[in-house]
Amino acid sequence: MITAYLPLLAVTVIVSTAFCWHRRKGFSVDTLIFKVIASLCFILCGVAAMLLSGNVAYGGLIVFGGVLGLCGDAFLDMKGMYPDSRIKYMYSGFISFLVAHIFYVSAMLMVNRLKLTHIIICVVISLVTSAANLFGEKLLKLDYECFKVIVFVYGFILFMTLSVSITSFIVNGFSFSRLVMM
Repeated sequence: MITAYLPLLAVTVIVSTAFCWHRRKGFSVDTLIFKVIASLCFILCGVAAMLLSGNVAYGGLIVFGGVLGLCGDAFLDMKGMYPDSRIKYMYSGFISFLVAHIFYVSAMLMVNRLKLTHIIICVVISLVTSAANLFGEKLLKLDYECFKVIVFVYGFILFMTLSVSITSFIVNGFSFSRLVMM
């Protein structure tokens, strides 16, 4: 079954690259279509991984996170197509991605059974990194405008996803499946 997954992964990389190529021209309906197709490919990769693993609870969290990611992608593209509603679409995109990453972190915690110490370290690293991102706004030449709170919260969850995936990779003996998740 893993051999059936590899062509799907290749198609996902090709479609994602096509999206990036089109995005360089700015926001458009065509770009949104490529973005949605790329997101659907990511969701199909999640479904394939769920079928390969046989773990429906874990796979379901990953797939549902992918669906929320697709929604977030669509919202963020619409902010460029409908600038008058930019703030509404930005918040919608942030929230969609934030909840998606909560599902990803939950899935990783479910299958990895990390020690409480590992989780606390991930939380501390994520809090510090998210705070540094927020307070480094000027240094990074960014302007978070009215989005400071959501940037901090989403940043924390995003850094949790990264720190938990790296910790899972290390704790599980650098396994290939944890590398792919990372």
